[in-house]
Amino acid sequence: RGGSPKAIAVDGHRSLLYIEDQLRWTTIQGRRGFLATVEDHPGTRGTVLAIRADRDRLLNAEIIRRRRGEADWTAVFTVNDTMAIRTMGALEAAGLRVPQDISVIGFDDLLYAAMISPPLSTMTVDCAMLGRQAITLLLRRLAEPNAVPMQIDCAVRAKTGSTIAQLAQV
Repeated sequence: RGGSPKAIAVDGHRSLLYIEDQLRWTTIQGRRGFLATVEDHPGTRGTVLAIRADRDRLLNAEIIRRRRGEADWTAVFTVNDTMAIRTMGALEAAGLRVPQDISVIGFDDLLYAAMISPPLSTMTVDCAMLGRQAITLLLRRLAEPNAVPMQIDCAVRAKTGSTIAQLAQV
Protein backbone atom coordinates (compact mmCIF):
# COMPACT_ATOMS: atom_id res chain seq x y z
CA ARG A 1 0.00 0.00 0.00
CA GLY A 2 2.50 2.63 -1.04
CA GLY A 3 -0.19 5.00 -2.27
CA SER A 4 0.82 8.27 -3.81
CA PRO A 5 -1.01 11.36 -4.99
CA LYS A 6 1.06 11.77 -8.16
CA ALA A 7 -2.05 12.51 -10.19
CA ILE A 8 -2.67 15.58 -8.02
CA ALA A 9 0.91 16.86 -8.08
CA VAL A 10 1.10 16.77 -11.86
CA ASP A 11 -2.17 18.64 -12.22
CA GLY A 12 -0.52 21.80 -10.91
CA HIS A 13 -1.20 21.48 -7.19
CA ARG A 14 1.87 22.54 -5.24
CA SER A 15 0.59 22.52 -1.66
CA LEU A 16 -0.92 19.21 -0.57
CA LEU A 17 -2.51 18.10 2.67
CA TYR A 18 -2.39 14.43 3.68
CA ILE A 19 -4.91 13.33 6.29
CA GLU A 20 -4.27 10.12 8.18
CA ASP A 21 -6.17 8.55 11.03
CA GLN A 22 -5.44 5.34 12.91
CA LEU A 23 -1.74 4.56 12.92
CA ARG A 24 -1.09 1.12 11.47
CA TRP A 25 1.29 -0.39 8.93
CA THR A 26 -0.86 0.45 5.93
CA THR A 27 -1.30 4.08 6.96
CA ILE A 28 2.44 4.43 7.53
CA GLN A 29 2.96 3.14 3.97
CA GLY A 30 0.41 5.64 2.67
CA ARG A 31 2.27 8.49 4.37
CA ARG A 32 5.54 7.19 2.91
CA GLY A 33 4.02 7.29 -0.57
CA PHE A 34 2.69 10.80 -0.03
CA LEU A 35 6.03 12.15 1.23
CA ALA A 36 7.92 10.43 -1.60
CA THR A 37 5.63 12.06 -4.14
CA VAL A 38 6.15 15.48 -2.61
CA GLU A 39 9.91 14.92 -2.69
CA ASP A 40 9.74 13.81 -6.35
CA HIS A 41 8.08 17.10 -7.37
CA PRO A 42 10.34 20.10 -6.70
CA GLY A 43 8.35 23.11 -5.57
CA THR A 44 5.60 20.95 -4.07
CA ARG A 45 4.95 21.15 -0.32
CA GLY A 46 3.18 18.54 1.74
CA THR A 47 1.64 18.72 5.19
CA VAL A 48 0.58 15.69 7.20
CA LEU A 49 -2.46 16.07 9.46
CA ALA A 50 -2.58 13.14 11.89
CA ILE A 51 -6.08 12.73 13.29
CA ARG A 52 -6.16 10.13 16.04
CA ALA A 53 -9.03 11.29 18.25
CA ASP A 54 -11.68 14.00 18.05
CA ARG A 55 -11.59 13.74 14.27
CA ASP A 56 -14.29 16.26 13.46
CA ARG A 57 -12.79 18.99 15.64
CA LEU A 58 -9.28 18.57 14.23
CA LEU A 59 -10.48 18.30 10.64
CA ASN A 60 -12.68 21.38 10.98
CA ALA A 61 -9.84 23.34 12.65
CA GLU A 62 -7.56 22.63 9.66
CA ILE A 63 -10.28 23.65 7.22
CA ILE A 64 -10.80 26.90 9.16
CA ARG A 65 -7.05 27.54 8.92
CA ARG A 66 -7.38 27.14 5.14
CA ARG A 67 -10.40 29.48 4.96
CA ARG A 68 -8.48 32.11 6.93
CA GLY A 69 -5.47 31.87 4.61
CA GLU A 70 -3.27 30.36 7.35
CA ALA A 71 -2.82 27.26 5.15
CA ASP A 72 -2.54 27.24 1.36
CA TRP A 73 -3.17 23.63 0.38
CA THR A 74 -5.27 23.20 -2.73
CA ALA A 75 -5.56 19.43 -2.66
CA VAL A 76 -6.21 16.85 0.04
CA PHE A 77 -5.04 13.25 -0.16
CA THR A 78 -6.65 11.05 2.50
CA VAL A 79 -5.69 7.76 4.06
CA ASN A 80 -8.91 6.14 2.81
CA ASP A 81 -12.14 6.84 0.96
CA THR A 82 -14.15 7.17 4.17
CA MET A 83 -11.89 10.01 5.34
CA ALA A 84 -12.11 11.61 1.89
CA ILE A 85 -15.90 11.64 2.03
CA ARG A 86 -15.82 13.02 5.59
CA THR A 87 -13.40 15.72 4.40
CA MET A 88 -15.62 16.61 1.45
CA GLY A 89 -18.55 17.10 3.83
CA ALA A 90 -16.48 19.29 6.15
CA LEU A 91 -15.20 21.37 3.23
CA GLU A 92 -18.73 21.85 1.93
CA ALA A 93 -19.97 22.85 5.41
CA ALA A 94 -17.21 25.48 5.51
CA GLY A 95 -18.29 26.89 2.15
CA LEU A 96 -15.48 25.33 0.08
CA ARG A 97 -16.42 23.47 -3.11
CA VAL A 98 -14.91 20.21 -4.34
CA PRO A 99 -13.18 20.31 -6.80
CA GLN A 100 -13.56 24.00 -7.69
CA ASP A 101 -11.87 25.24 -4.48
CA ILE A 102 -10.17 22.11 -3.13
CA SER A 103 -9.34 18.82 -4.84
CA VAL A 104 -9.82 15.60 -2.84
CA ILE A 105 -8.53 12.10 -3.48
CA GLY A 106 -9.14 9.00 -1.38
CA PHE A 107 -7.60 5.57 -1.17
CA ASP A 108 -9.13 2.07 -1.37
CA ASP A 109 -11.60 2.48 -4.25
CA LEU A 110 -14.58 1.50 -2.12
CA LEU A 111 -17.83 0.91 -4.02
CA TYR A 112 -19.61 3.90 -2.51
CA ALA A 113 -16.83 6.29 -3.63
CA ALA A 114 -18.38 6.33 -7.11
CA MET A 115 -21.88 6.89 -5.72
CA ILE A 116 -21.30 10.19 -3.95
CA SER A 117 -21.58 13.56 -5.61
CA PRO A 118 -19.22 14.39 -7.10
CA PRO A 119 -17.80 10.87 -7.59
CA LEU A 120 -14.58 10.50 -5.60
CA SER A 121 -11.19 10.24 -7.29
CA THR A 122 -9.38 7.46 -5.49
CA MET A 123 -6.41 5.12 -5.57
CA THR A 124 -6.99 1.41 -6.09
CA VAL A 125 -4.90 -1.62 -5.20
CA ASP A 126 -4.85 -4.74 -7.36
CA CYS A 127 -6.24 -7.03 -4.64
CA ALA A 128 -5.93 -10.18 -6.80
CA MET A 129 -2.22 -9.49 -7.29
CA LEU A 130 -1.84 -8.77 -3.58
CA GLY A 131 -3.50 -12.12 -2.81
CA ARG A 132 -1.20 -13.96 -5.21
CA GLN A 133 1.83 -12.37 -3.55
CA ALA A 134 0.52 -13.39 -0.10
CA ILE A 135 0.09 -17.01 -1.24
CA THR A 136 3.59 -17.05 -2.76
CA LEU A 137 5.07 -15.75 0.52
CA LEU A 138 3.05 -18.27 2.55
CA LEU A 139 4.23 -21.19 0.39
CA ARG A 140 7.81 -19.95 0.68
CA ARG A 141 7.48 -19.75 4.45
CA LEU A 142 6.04 -23.27 4.65
CA ALA A 143 8.87 -24.64 2.49
CA GLU A 144 11.53 -22.66 4.37
CA PRO A 145 10.36 -22.01 7.97
CA ASN A 146 13.55 -20.11 8.80
CA ALA A 147 13.44 -17.91 5.69
CA VAL A 148 13.96 -14.23 6.25
CA PRO A 149 10.60 -12.38 6.19
CA MET A 150 10.00 -10.31 3.08
CA GLN A 151 8.00 -7.17 2.50
CA ILE A 152 6.23 -6.74 -0.81
CA ASP A 153 5.12 -3.31 -2.01
CA CYS A 154 2.22 -3.25 -4.41
CA ALA A 155 1.63 -0.58 -7.00
CA VAL A 156 -1.55 1.43 -6.91
CA ARG A 157 -3.32 3.17 -9.75
CA ALA A 158 -5.50 6.23 -9.87
CA LYS A 159 -9.21 5.85 -10.51
CA THR A 160 -10.52 9.09 -11.88
CA GLY A 161 -13.64 10.55 -10.36
CA SER A 162 -14.70 14.19 -10.39
CA THR A 163 -12.95 15.55 -7.29
CA ILE A 164 -9.68 16.77 -8.78
CA ALA A 165 -9.37 20.14 -10.49
CA GLN A 166 -6.40 20.75 -12.74
CA LEU A 167 -4.52 23.90 -11.83
CA ALA A 168 -2.37 25.87 -14.23
CA GLN A 169 1.22 24.66 -14.29
CA VAL A 170 3.54 27.12 -12.61
